[in-house]
Amino acid sequence: MHSVTRHELGRSIDELRELATESDDALVSHFEDISLYPESTMPTAALAATSAAALHFGSDPSGSRAETRVAARRAEQIYLGMYQLAALPPGQPFVLEMDSAGLASHGTGHNPRAVNAQTWLDAYWWARATRNGTARETLDAVDPALLTQGSRNDRALLGLVEALQARDRKDPEWAETLKSAVSQVNSPTVSTKEEARLLQLDLFGVLGTIGNEPDDQANFTEQLTDALTDHRTYWSANEARSDTPRGFFSLPLFGLCAMAFDEGMTIDVESDYLPVELIQNPPWMFELD
Repeated sequence: MHSVTRHELGRSIDELRELATESDDALVSHFEDISLYPESTMPTAALAATSAAALHFGSDPSGSRAETRVAARRAEQIYLGMYQLAALPPGQPFVLEMDSAGLASHGTGHNPRAVNAQTWLDAYWWARATRNGTARETLDAVDPALLTQGSRNDRALLGLVEALQARDRKDPEWAETLKSAVSQVNSPTVSTKEEARLLQLDLFGVLGTIGNEPDDQANFTEQLTDALTDHRTYWSANEARSDTPRGFFSLPLFGLCAMAFDEGMTIDVESDYLPVELIQNPPWMFELD
């Protein structure tokens, strides 16, 4: 069993839990704004929801506590809702899933702040992590061309979107699409080169080794170990980064490991960056209600 130790977060478990609770309360207090003004509030709410979930994972890295699971579900629901509303004409009534209830809102039409390569990928990782089939269907139906309308994107991330969609529809050319996208990683237009090298490049390697060929398991474990190590390298580079909730866990690797586990692979790397209890319990989100 390989192991990648998480960097020091600089806060006690009690402090992290207090911050997580405050973040949860702040997010819930904005549900009315999400209902009434989704165009302006949902992109910000999605980032806030991921940050709140990350704070929970900071003190509960395996994802064993109910509060952590509710926060993760809420993040997935907001990302899904953002894409559901973007697919509808502005003003068309729609009821979002939010926590264990519904939240009345309305369509936004195309919204560049909500619909771009980075938000699509975050939404996809959450969909994979929660095993939400509706979310995956919604995201796979998004035309990648829409992600470029009115927004700037890293070409490599757009290629990753295309590769994931192709893989989901069982297109045999998906691996070639992935390979073509890798060549763009070193030429980011939005991310820094450090982000591209340490946080993005490894995702292509991990995804490319998810399979059932004889060497896939060993290669997957190696790629996952490298990805977690690079995640730690990036987020521990300075004090400001090490204190950033986004780095307390890895959302992309959470999603990719859930995908791999669901396809019969084992997760042979121990790390507090990975919520192993959620990865190895596919129905966890549906057990909350």
